[in-house]
Amino acid sequence: MAWETTRSVEQNIADMGLVYDSNKALRIPGAKELLQPMELDGENARQDDKISQPTKSYVAKVLEEDAKAPRVKNFRLPNNQVTLLIYLIDKYGEDYKVRHVIVDESV
Repeated sequence: MAWETTRSVEQNIADMGLVYDSNKALRIPGAKELLQPMELDGENARQDDKISQPTKSYVAKVLEEDAKAPRVKNFRLPNNQVTLLIYLIDKYGEDYKVRHVIVDESV
């Protein structure tokens, strides 16, 4: 099993190759940061070296395959409409033709 109970949630998720906090992983720079010139120093390069390969990468692969799998589209109706349709099918069966009833209003 991929989940280890002795580790924290963040550690387990990182081991699986997933991201716990998307705000940290996909950081969007603010307006002030965009206006200032970016400096490339050795500190940023060292942060990239800290990224390691996940030990349980098969979990991310299984999730990705599941997300790409074709899905059966279900058309869902509210419960009251389902009840009405079941009633009409029970009452009329497959007789779906419209039958007009002429009502004499002069009576």
